[in-house]
Amino acid sequence: MWHTVLIILFALLLVGTVLVIISDVGDSGRKLAWLLVIAVVPVVGLLLYIIFGVNYPPPMEWACESP
Repeated sequence: MWHTVLIILFALLLVGTVLVIISDVGDSGRKLAWLLVIAVVPVVGLLLYIIFGVNYPPPMEWACESP
């Protein structure tokens, strides 16, 4: 039972990550490389993509309004 649930959750995570990579605006070579890494070593590839591949936006600076 738990084994099936974990497989389904992993498959959803994998599909979601692939969709995020494909829909990302940027270099096609970079996208293809991440997809290849995730295809060859799925668990490690997902972790590496989450750590290094996601383009997190820089923290917003406090906007100073001049009087």
